[in-house]
Amino acid sequence: MGQRQRLVDTASKIAPYWTENTPGYGYFIGAFSFALEEVGEYTLAEKYARRAVEINPSDMWAVHSMAHVLEMNARTDEGIAWIEERHERLPKHNAFVGHIWWHLGLFHLEQGHTEKVLSLFDEYIYPEASSFYLNIQNGASLLKRLEFVGVDVGNRWERLYTGVKDSVGDYLYLFTELHTAMILSRSGNAFQLSQLHSSLSDWSKLRYANETEIAQQLVSGIAAYEGKEYAMASEKILPQRYNLSVLGGSHAQQDILTQYLIDAEYKSGNVHAVTGLMKERVSRRTQWDQKPERFMEMWQKIDAMKDDIFRQLLRKVQ
Repeated sequence: MGQRQRLVDTASKIAPYWTENTPGYGYFIGAFSFALEEVGEYTLAEKYARRAVEINPSDMWAVHSMAHVLEMNARTDEGIAWIEERHERLPKHNAFVGHIWWHLGLFHLEQGHTEKVLSLFDEYIYPEASSFYLNIQNGASLLKRLEFVGVDVGNRWERLYTGVKDSVGDYLYLFTELHTAMILSRSGNAFQLSQLHSSLSDWSKLRYANETEIAQQLVSGIAAYEGKEYAMASEKILPQRYNLSVLGGSHAQQDILTQYLIDAEYKSGNVHAVTGLMKERVSRRTQWDQKPERFMEMWQKIDAMKDDIFRQLLRKVQ
């Protein structure tokens, strides 16, 4: 439901009643860890996640929470090691496990290992058509991330379309429908995309008064981007960038909308917007107070990139 602080407050109120001797303690601190990660309390989140996995190495939620901590702090080497060390423990029967593989895919993507990411996608993340909401989110967002860095993903969007074609507009969790919009747009199904947009007006599904408007704006923005109307995509997505939590999803998951926005601004030639948004993204995903040198290095790279973009745009005009 996107209520991050509520998660933390709920756990904090009962935390004094839990000790190492309480049955199920590991599961409690594993869940608490994820809540803490989502409000930026990374140090305590890491402490609880590691302890939960020590208590029960098969606690997928705690493994997942630690992956989020590492993702949001750009610790990609550690992230790859954290998940790959548990390769044999990941239960194949658990529907949630595909999301753990998705996190491994993100770590490899951030290191430029695109062939490895495609392999993970085909073997573990979305090996066959599925309408399970988390599989749709994992599959669509990972394919789009690959496309943003120039990777040809072949006919994999069609596999995703097979999974969602009979359930468009059926998800109460509207964050999933944003991913459905990606799939419909990339598969060229304009009619179903229009149906999806209309279905989001059904107030019986809503948890928040403004939820449908936010979802419809973002669906329109995604459709505009895929239709190469980049200025329109920016116009739709930009005003909603601080409202994403209303639709649910973690910070790591919501980052796909930030990437849509950055690329739309880039393709619209809005250089200052691109560099500003990229600096915001780095600020959210780097512990700048603990590693100021790394932070400033990233800053300098973004500023240097701005000059390169200006030169590219100038060449296009000439």
